[in-house]
Amino acid sequence: MAFLLTTCCTLTAIAALIFANRLYALYRNYLSARSLNIPIIIRLESWQDPIWMLFGPKVRSLLSRIGLWESTAIDYTTIGWSQFDRFASHAKHGSAFALVTPFKTNIMISDVDAAREMFKNWRVWIKNPDLYGMFNAYGKNVNSVNGDDWPRHRKVTAPAFKEANSRLVWKATTKQVHSMVQKWMAEDEITLRGLRGDTEKIAMHVLMSAAFGKEYDFDTGVKVVEPGRIVSFGEAMHTCIGSLSIMLVPVIFAAAKLPSVFIPSGLKRLQVAVQEVRRFLKDAVDAELDALRNGMAPKDNIISTLVRANEEEKNGEQGKRLALTDDELYGNLFIFNMAGHETTSSSLSYAIPLLATYPDIQNWVRAEVDAVFADIGTEDYSEIFPLLVRTLALMYETQRFFSAIPMHPKYTGDRPQVLKLNGTETVIPPETFVSINYNAVHFDPAVWGSDVDEFRPSRWIKSAGQPGKEQFATPDGAEFVGWSSGPRACPGKRFSQVEFVAAIARLLRECDVQPARAKGESMVQAIERLRFKTFDVEHFISLKVKDPDTAGIVCVKRTNV
Repeated sequence: MAFLLTTCCTLTAIAALIFANRLYALYRNYLSARSLNIPIIIRLESWQDPIWMLFGPKVRSLLSRIGLWESTAIDYTTIGWSQFDRFASHAKHGSAFALVTPFKTNIMISDVDAAREMFKNWRVWIKNPDLYGMFNAYGKNVNSVNGDDWPRHRKVTAPAFKEANSRLVWKATTKQVHSMVQKWMAEDEITLRGLRGDTEKIAMHVLMSAAFGKEYDFDTGVKVVEPGRIVSFGEAMHTCIGSLSIMLVPVIFAAAKLPSVFIPSGLKRLQVAVQEVRRFLKDAVDAELDALRNGMAPKDNIISTLVRANEEEKNGEQGKRLALTDDELYGNLFIFNMAGHETTSSSLSYAIPLLATYPDIQNWVRAEVDAVFADIGTEDYSEIFPLLVRTLALMYETQRFFSAIPMHPKYTGDRPQVLKLNGTETVIPPETFVSINYNAVHFDPAVWGSDVDEFRPSRWIKSAGQPGKEQFATPDGAEFVGWSSGPRACPGKRFSQVEFVAAIARLLRECDVQPARAKGESMVQAIERLRFKTFDVEHFISLKVKDPDTAGIVCVKRTNV
């Protein structure tokens, strides 16, 4: 009994010390934030805080059940809070306000000029090494590094996303979507869950083709376990991506390297996935090196270009100093797979049901698709893709509403930086986050107009005219940051655009997308139900529909072609 009492007292004392330390950190951060002369919002937790990331969801759930957490209020403790808030907090507090927590101070900005300044000065506004360490599971990469390391990574990786690779993306996507449509037309309903699963499968298959030169059928695909493997590469990648938790990845991936006897049963599946992905990446790099040594011609896929560019760098004037290490090669291949798998599949999984809920938009996009293919007479990527501007506009508008990344956290590092906030040159303290609020940037009515909350892809067309003869343009004064911006913009931007446009074009050429109707439900009711379910999302690691099993689409074969 005495031992139990002592243990309880000790644990209570430890908890009290931790709480007191966090309160002191909160007070210290608050004093620092006061000097900024911008509105302050105080919270006891942050999505960037590893402790809160681990226990936060359970704490929120418990407090909600006992009535101490208002689920309808803006929850600034989650990474996806701005998805639901859009521009509301900035309309209330201004273009810049500070979220002060015990972990760090995070200044949220919606000012386009300030965002452009930060994107431009990437050496000053760095990526927080601890936060972006989650992406270093297999090695540092172009997404996570700072300073002189970034140009080194960029130089080697940039050639991988060339036009010849875009042709591979176009061809692979067209093939995969054709097979998907045949499957859909034979089904009574494709739920939002099934739709997301199929778009993820397409994204993975296209990546395997355009990145690694491996071709898979849509029906079986990368689920097939190759000889000598424990699980398929697709399943292993899906497990790794699904297990990404801010700040916790280094611990989890380090644990995955331990002998199985030391691994909790819940992590053993992840351990196998981590090891299989590394093995696949290593084998792919080794195979390309062998091809190079044997004098084989380069291919247009990403790994061939990447490995050969790195070998060329090793043989350059500055030798291996500027070349990537093996782990850095694996790290970049992993991040390309992760980003390509998640972002494009997400955009498609929202754009397709939106086409079903807005039949006028579907007809508007299809009119362009039909006109372009009729005029060109071939399916050549280089001729068709530049003309499908309405289809590209659909992608931009979908990403404006459903941003894969809700915000871009920049960091001052170990020294203060100067940034104009609310029209005033402001000194930002060291070790402070300044986050570009993507959703606020995309929903500022002063920039986008009074119809900012209306899903209207035509806002991206410079001058409406004949289908296939129009021009794409970002609305005047607006800034679209779906792929970031500036020198460090996403290198896979073109890859994802080509994949999305090819997918929608093939889909609309073959079928009409409609809401799935429940028994006794009118088409108007089905449209409203699908619209509500599509927009009812939650954001943790990525954006997901909350209830994906109670709404869906049907794919009806076109008869007027």
